[in-house]
Parts: sequence; C-alpha cells; structure tokens
Amino acid sequence: MPIQLFKEMANEISIIELPIEEIKPSPYRQRKYIDFYSLNRLTESIRKYGVLQPITVRVVNGRHYEIVAGEKRLRAARAAGMESIPCVFIDADEEESAVFAFTENLQRKNLSFLEEAEGCRSLMKDFGMTAEEISMKTGIPLTVINTRMKILDMPEEALRLIMENEIDEDSVKAVIRIPDDELRLTALREIVEQDMTVKKSEDYVDKILFCMRFGSHSQNIKATIKDMKIFTNSIKQTVEMARNAGIPAYYDATENENELIINIKILS
Repeated sequence: MPIQLFKEMANEISIIELPIEEIKPSPYRQRKYIDFYSLNRLTESIRKYGVLQPITVRVVNGRHYEIVAGEKRLRAARAAGMESIPCVFIDADEEESAVFAFTENLQRKNLSFLEEAEGCRSLMKDFGMTAEEISMKTGIPLTVINTRMKILDMPEEALRLIMENEIDEDSVKAVIRIPDDELRLTALREIVEQDMTVKKSEDYVDKILFCMRFGSHSQNIKATIKDMKIFTNSIKQTVEMARNAGIPAYYDATENENELIINIKILS
C-alpha cells in the first residue's frame, strides 16, 4: 500500500504512482486563475513525454491523498488522459501544507501579485498567522505584504479590473493612495483605457490628489476628468473628419505635470 510505503521510507524521497482520481484538491490552493494557453502546452508535452516532475501530496487522516503542490501538472495529466501520476509524499499538517504550497508557487513565480496577496490573507485567516510570521516563512518583505493587504481591501470591481487587465502592481500602489473608492475605480479604468505606463499612472494619481487637497469634491474631480476626455476626443474626431475630407490635418498632444498642450497642424 502506498501509505505503508510512505511510512517505511519517511527519511527518503519516494516517488509513487497514484491514481489521479484518488488525489483530492487542496482547500488552500493559491492559484485562482488558470492560464489555459500554458495549460494546453503542458498537456501536449505530457502526452508526448509524460510527467517529468512528480507532484507533491500528503496523506490526510490516513485515508486519502491531498495535493500540496503541482496542481497545474495534475490538471494537465488529467487532460492528457493519464490515469495515474508520479507523486512525492510529505509529512505535513494543514498549516505546513498551505505554507509549502504557497512558497513553492512563489519560487516558481506561478502567481500574480493579487494571488500572492490572497495567499497571504488566507494564511492569516485560516491559521491566524501574522504578517511578520508570513514574511519570515515565505521571504516576502513585510512592507510588500502590508501594501498588498491594502490592495485587497479595494472593492471587488476594482480587483477584477486589475486582474483582467493585468495592471502593473506599481500602478495599483499609486492608485491606493487615493482615499476614495469611486475615484480609485475611475483611475483604474483610465489607466487601462489610456494604456498608461507606471510613470503616467503615478502622475495621473498625483493630479487627482492635488485636486482633492485643494478642496475639489470627488464628484467634481470625476466630472473634470470626464469633461477633459470628451474635450480631447472631440478635437481628435474633428481632425479625423478633416483628414477624411482630404485636408492634411494632424493632431498631437503632450502632457506634463501642469498642463496639456494640444497642437493641430494643417499643411498647405
């Protein structure tokens, strides 16, 4: 029996083939979003060469197997039509298993920064771990953990926007400086729509904070942003209409900390 073999070889690395259907998912899995393109590539590789690296499992209550690390390999093996998969056993309780799986994903860089944040919060919620303890066990700097907890406090719609558009973490860190959830969401949408770099995102947030600091209400700020966008789009559309009519017109806009400069050229 595999369990007995595991006990007898506790001090050695033992690789055992287990039926895929007998391996249960972990309730503490960190990967929330699957990259189906890379999953399909891995599936094709496994069809050709098999599973080259065993997954890690643990025995729960002496009765069943639970995956600790290697969820993507397990999914790909199942998709490839395999009935069994090579496994390495570890002797770990729930907390040790969760930390092991989280750390393994960190080392493989399998997680987005939001998934890493959710992993840290799960360790706090499920096992009562402090940010300091998580930092010591995983190697994530304490300041990074604290900042990501603030990011997770944003509304669900904002988190969805960040994940779906893969907004850079540094841009999101700039956005959380805004002390208003609606304005944060407005900023995130503008960052996505304008395809802003981190530097432009930071400058954009600075302008919002400047308006807030000197007495503009959030509704006025949002109206100003919207009005400016309508204004610039109207100019672009007018120039485009002129070009369609055969007039050699050109539009160019540059923006700095204090002003937006729009140049329209019409060649004679």
